[in-house]
Amino acid sequence: MDAKTVLVVEDDPLVRLFLLDVLQDEGYRVLEAAHADEALTHLGARPDVLAVVTDVRMPGATGYDLAREIYSRHPKIKVVIMSGVTEPEHGDLPTNAVFISKPMTPAIIVGEVNRAVIGTLDAGVKPTTT
Repeated sequence: MDAKTVLVVEDDPLVRLFLLDVLQDEGYRVLEAAHADEALTHLGARPDVLAVVTDVRMPGATGYDLAREIYSRHPKIKVVIMSGVTEPEHGDLPTNAVFISKPMTPAIIVGEVNRAVIGTLDAGVKPTTT
């Protein structure tokens, strides 16, 4: 079975490395980006991305902004938004996103990413091999 591809968007290199390790250990192919613009570039070039994991606070656009932009361009891709500082306010989360609070355990991360990937696949996105 081909590895399923997810994109991690996190400006803190240590947190990004932690997320990469957790998801790779679970068998995911993981792409990484430090900010929303880089993430959108990956999504434009990689039709195999099935889910995005993003922080709320990043340089430039927030994780909420990124999730809304992903929804406008790729409405079937699910987004997991994380923050240790802020909770989403009414209207922050587009329909393609879920929110989890930091700190979180690897099991919580993996569970939410698994649900996001399943939701994307159920929405009719077919992974491609690259």
